[in-house]
Amino acid sequence: MIILVGFILALWAIVCGATRGPHRLLVPGTIGLVLNGLLVLLIVHTFHGLGEPAQRQSKGTSASDSWIPDGDGWHVDKQRAFALRFPDDWEIRKDAYEGVAVIALSSEESTDDTFRENITVVAAPIRQRWDTKAFFDANVHDMRANAEGYQEHSTGTLNIGGLDCPWVSFSQKVQGVPTHVHSYCIASKGYGYAIMCAAAPDAMDRYEKQFESVVKTLKIPRE
Repeated sequence: MIILVGFILALWAIVCGATRGPHRLLVPGTIGLVLNGLLVLLIVHTFHGLGEPAQRQSKGTSASDSWIPDGDGWHVDKQRAFALRFPDDWEIRKDAYEGVAVIALSSEESTDDTFRENITVVAAPIRQRWDTKAFFDANVHDMRANAEGYQEHSTGTLNIGGLDCPWVSFSQKVQGVPTHVHSYCIASKGYGYAIMCAAAPDAMDRYEKQFESVVKTLKIPRE
């Protein structure tokens, strides 16, 4: 529970501290993080107890660097062995929150933009016997059981460089505020990767293709 409690405290520190102006309005982007916060907690909880904490490299893992892509513009995390290419104008926050590898925030569309669509990546060692299906099923089970107002829309599989990556699209609420999420899961070489793409319900249609294009850039060591 240490990871969960730490993340809850960090999340509420953001909520309480990210204010501006005489009316203490939430900084644009904070709402997006808060709405996605409980979902991240569920994913972190699924990882908790399955392996070492997300900040540590699993014992005996010495993957070749052949998975690391060439060129500029990549977010490369050698510790957790993954790389993604985010849009150039998005804000990247690495290791900003307990149990989370990286969060990418969309650029502000206007000064009135109160929800910055975001992509959150959680990566950690899992039980070696867990394949992608078992890992995905465990995450979906937890989200169905614990996410407020969980409503599943669709499921499917995305091919990422020859690897099948299952996904689920669903709506949830945080303190009554709705958000739309596409969650992708994949396991390889004893590591589990969960990628959560969150948008305001009326914005998902505009961001869905961009979310998918980012997820398709995922580079990880292969079995």
